[in-house]
Amino acid sequence: MTCRLVAVWICALLTMVPSEATADWFVRPFFGAALDPKHGFVDLEQTSGNSKLVLGAAAGWHPHAIGVEFELSVLPRFFGDPGDLIIAGRVTTLMGNVTWRLPTPHESSRLRAYVAGGAGIVRVRLEDALDAFSSRTSLAAGNAGGGVLVRLRRRLDLNADVRYFKTQFGDVDRAGFSEEFVSFTRLTTGVVLRF
Repeated sequence: MTCRLVAVWICALLTMVPSEATADWFVRPFFGAALDPKHGFVDLEQTSGNSKLVLGAAAGWHPHAIGVEFELSVLPRFFGDPGDLIIAGRVTTLMGNVTWRLPTPHESSRLRAYVAGGAGIVRVRLEDALDAFSSRTSLAAGNAGGGVLVRLRRRLDLNADVRYFKTQFGDVDRAGFSEEFVSFTRLTTGVVLRF
């Protein structure tokens, strides 16, 4: 079901591609933090709510004010540092987003705001030393937010972005305490390379 939802979303985005591409293609590597993360998995290290490192990249195109992007991000220590209890505890997000660049007050403005939102998959990998609460699951998710682009050069922008991510509820966790889910607010910065 989740894979079908993502396939339908990607097909819908691809139908928006103009037949003769005169678009502004871009790549956006970024890094930052997931603030106030919550989840429905067993919290062995008691780190729910602590900020987490986020690394990722997006690619897409902006023919005019409306554009699309596909992004991948990784939260390598979402469930805590590997140690006695946790072997691996990573969250990976794969999203297809629609972005809308808001109008600038004048042509020479170096600042441009945008709003963005989309849907995709959040992949959770949690492995504990005793394999009592280990889980590998994919959950459908959505995200919404926005950011600011600061023009540095003709094809280079500085970017600050904030988005809220929330998955659907999945199965009850292996301890039987709550339904599996992931949510967090992601704050990132990076550069936008346009070509």
